[in-house]
Amino acid sequence: MALLIAPSGSIRQVFPEQGSCFTAEELGALVEGGLRCVPLPGDRLLWINEEGKLHGLPSNPLATILARSVLWPGDYIAGPVVVMPRQEAGE
Repeated sequence: MALLIAPSGSIRQVFPEQGSCFTAEELGALVEGGLRCVPLPGDRLLWINEEGKLHGLPSNPLATILARSVLWPGDYIAGPVVVMPRQEAGE
C-alpha cells in the first residue's frame, strides 16, 4: 500500500495506473518533480522530489520524521512524498 504524504500532513492512499507497480513518471507526478529514493528501515521506500528544497517546496514534517534515521542532523524533506513497501516499487 503506497501513501502520498503532503506537506500539510494529509495522507491518502495512491495506486499505480496500470499493474501492481508505479512507473517513474507516475511517482514523479505525485512528488511534483524529479525522483530520489530514500530507503527507510523496515523495508520501505520514501520517494521524494530531489530538488524540492531548491524549488522552494514547503517542508514536510511527517516525511522528515519518517526519514529522520537516514537524514543528516538538521536536514528535512520538502514537498509531497510517496512511501511504500519495497516490493511495490518494481524495477
